[in-house]
Amino acid sequence: MNKFDTQPKSTMAAVISNFFREGEIFVAKVTLMKSCDSVQYPSLQPFMRKRIGENKIERSVDDILSAVSILDELGVLTHLPTFCAATPSRVPVIPDEMSDIAAVRHEVTALRKQVTLLTESMAAIRDGQ
Repeated sequence: MNKFDTQPKSTMAAVISNFFREGEIFVAKVTLMKSCDSVQYPSLQPFMRKRIGENKIERSVDDILSAVSILDELGVLTHLPTFCAATPSRVPVIPDEMSDIAAVRHEVTALRKQVTLLTESMAAIRDGQ
């Protein structure tokens, strides 16, 4: 929940799917859905069904993230119980290459190249005069 507003949904889904065990994901989904009133929030109905078959973990994670998005848009996230991990080791870390830091590093590298080219161009112009 703490990273929900700062990371793309695809990054969150990948981290959750790869970090948490299948049972943890299913319990989290059931707990979240039990915390929401489907009558009061009918837009959550499609995400409440139990997923089976291939990709059930990914689809369940997508259901969780979609439900949280809807609840966030409705401004009712504060009405949910506080979700937490029993131990700090069960809190996933988003790797740098999956976060916005990777994009920032890429931009800095591109800017460095541009500054180097401009510096070289200016030096060539100055030396040519």
